[in-house]
Amino acid sequence: MVRALDGRKYIPLADRGAGRFQTTSTKNLAELLLLAAERPGTRVLNCGDPDPLTVLEIARAVAEAMEVDWAEVLLANPAADGEIGMTPWSVPRPFALDMTEAEVVLGYRPVTTYAESAPETSRWVVGATRGRDWRDVLTGSAEMMANDFEYAAEDELLRGFTGG
Repeated sequence: MVRALDGRKYIPLADRGAGRFQTTSTKNLAELLLLAAERPGTRVLNCGDPDPLTVLEIARAVAEAMEVDWAEVLLANPAADGEIGMTPWSVPRPFALDMTEAEVVLGYRPVTTYAESAPETSRWVVGATRGRDWRDVLTGSAEMMANDFEYAAEDELLRGFTGG
């Protein structure tokens, strides 16, 4: 969403966007919290959206939700923190959560998917940052993603691909 706020016209994705990352929508987290509050206990539960997506699928859901038309630049190699193609969802190995405990003990069922929840989240982000630098509003995200947006290096890489 940040790249869309920054007006980027392309999104470089390391490892061809193949990395898998389980997102967690606030609606699914709220559902799990409500069920846990109704059945107090000492336990640790995971919470994640159903069917962990690839980084490419997440990028496409964001583009659709933000109504942006960016070009995906699928880079062959994995990226480390601060390297071109790194995203907040880029991890060295697939990141997926086991929801069995929440399902069995609490009867948890997800109420949404990442793609279904992305438009509402996008509207909130756009509204909250309207007329302001997103870094001043989303300070935690700005700190966490400080190394993820090397736009000058990305622009240079793209010029290398296009010859200009």
